Amino acid sequence: MTWRLHIEMIEAKAFRTFIRVYSLFKSGRLSANIKLTLHKALIRSVMTYASPTWEFAADTHLVKLQRLQNKVLRTIGNFPRRTPVRKLHMAFKIPYVYDYITELCRQQAEVIQNHDENVHNIGQGEARHRKYKRLKVGGGLSSDLSSD
Repeated sequence: MTWRLHIEMIEAKAFRTFIRVYSLFKSGRLSANIKLTLHKALIRSVMTYASPTWEFAADTHLVKLQRLQNKVLRTIGNFPRRTPVRKLHMAFKIPYVYDYITELCRQQAEVIQNHDENVHNIGQGEARHRKYKRLKVGGGLSSDLSSD
């Protein structure tokens, strides 16, 4: 199984999002910090959604996402096209796509590990029960149930 088609679809969706906010990124009204926040919320979130499942995709596929992020960062900072990628990432203090995905996977592994530890502790704490009143089909409360 390859991830080529899947990542191409993700790239296309993220690019469409970039095109929608392109005028905001080019405008001088917003600060670079706000533009970067928009990138993280709108574009990077699309690019990295469910990325732990395809973390081990071939580098050639992940490069496509990196190129898109480079375009976005150049637009946000109004950098020339020939600006080195390293300089873009240093200027905005933002990780490369591959590094960001790797960190997301590490965090997800920690969550899973902590979850497994918590599952073993189920039933060892206080039991909490809530009484819920049943609703009649008509929408009123059932009168046959006792109140709290």
